Amino acid sequence: MIRMLETDRRVVLCGLGYFEQRLLAELDQGWNPIVIDLDQRKTGLLANNFPGTEFITGDASSIVTWKKLPLASIDSIIVAVKESDISLEICRLVREFFHLEVPLMVLIYEDSDEDAYLPFNVVPIKPFSVSINIILNKLQRNYSKAIDIGLKRGEIIELSVLAKSHLTDRKIRTLRPSKWFIAALYRNNEIVLPVGEEVVQVGDRVVLFGEPKILESLANTFLQGTPQFPVQYGNAIAAPLDRNFPTTVDEVVYLFRHLKANRLNFYPLRDRLSSELTEKVRQNRDISFSIEPSIPHIMQIVGSGEQTGLFSIPGNQSWFFWSFTGKEIFRMARKPFFISRGTHPFTSIYISLNCNEPVYALEVGMELSQMLQIPLRVLFVALPRELRGREEVEEVQQRQELVSDFGNIYKTKIDYRVLEGNPVLQTLAALKDPRSGLLITAHDSTSPLSFFRPNVPFLLTRKTHLSTLVVVHGDRV
Repeated sequence: MIRMLETDRRVVLCGLGYFEQRLLAELDQGWNPIVIDLDQRKTGLLANNFPGTEFITGDASSIVTWKKLPLASIDSIIVAVKESDISLEICRLVREFFHLEVPLMVLIYEDSDEDAYLPFNVVPIKPFSVSINIILNKLQRNYSKAIDIGLKRGEIIELSVLAKSHLTDRKIRTLRPSKWFIAALYRNNEIVLPVGEEVVQVGDRVVLFGEPKILESLANTFLQGTPQFPVQYGNAIAAPLDRNFPTTVDEVVYLFRHLKANRLNFYPLRDRLSSELTEKVRQNRDISFSIEPSIPHIMQIVGSGEQTGLFSIPGNQSWFFWSFTGKEIFRMARKPFFISRGTHPFTSIYISLNCNEPVYALEVGMELSQMLQIPLRVLFVALPRELRGREEVEEVQQRQELVSDFGNIYKTKIDYRVLEGNPVLQTLAALKDPRSGLLITAHDSTSPLSFFRPNVPFLLTRKTHLSTLVVVHGDRV
């Protein structure tokens, strides 16, 4: 039973349905509740059953009714009226007319706008949603949303990792969270701090915090290993409309049809939009897209909004572009970006491990291989054996172990080649023959881009003839 410590404090309950009557059975024992309801017959019948409760027959949205109450003794208020407009009026009276700063809880039974209650600082509670969530949790036994903490909108979820996915057995620092993170791990009935070197294991209970839509997709990834790219970063894909690069539309639409994004946003570049290009976009009536307001420079695509998970840039551009704008994109990008060169439909995916954190490129590459249903080929260029020191030998070994780990997790044999020589020249030579394909590399946003310290991911992206996906990581992401 619920017990109250300060007997001079009162709880006001507005409305009496079946649920509220069961609640009243608990409140009656020590909380000195005051019940307001229009139904005189109902209040009369219940008065005998709840001797510790004061019943008032009246309109809870009326100033006259509230003036009869011992306002100074009210500790909490529960609004359980079915009609949302009446509930809002009660909230207005409590906050704006009587200026009561006590906890105010509102039970919401219909699809009303919860934002309407924001000015009144209320705690919205949806009994049906709570019940449904509990039932689903009992059925699934692995996935539940927070129902009484935070915003209660699905921004906190707990799930049990029942099967090995590509997010298990990976260090938490490599999961590259964007707008979500692992808040807690439970393993063998003990709390495990989710620090960078810790790994998620099968059987763990994981508490995630972040954007509700992203968490919903991530749940599938943790539970089943379902590819979700690019929703880890956002739900939309952004691309420019430029009459100088009309094939970009076709390739971006091709990508959109295979990825998990739910919207494709096109941004016309100033003075470079044609009616033919607009018609090309609008021919794709079966996909969800929008043509956004014109932008003066392609760099604005890079910062096109929090919901963007992937942005596209035309790749067949001049030396001047890559010397200035291209470098700026590599410096400023905080999410993956796609360099479109029209080499779709892709027949193979090529992954370069000549980057600081190859795990990022491998994870995305494995996802896209599944989503596009095409083979994967992994390349790493090392120094010739006779020139390798201890550090270079360890680097080759680490890459080999990483590829083996991914092969075991995905239960597939990965086509992996170790070449020798200059990493840029040898990789470009290996990619010379295929006319179609996608290159994937990873870029550290903190790495310099200078002539004296060649940046392999940047140089490969600039010089290859293949369309390229660059996965961004680093302390500034």
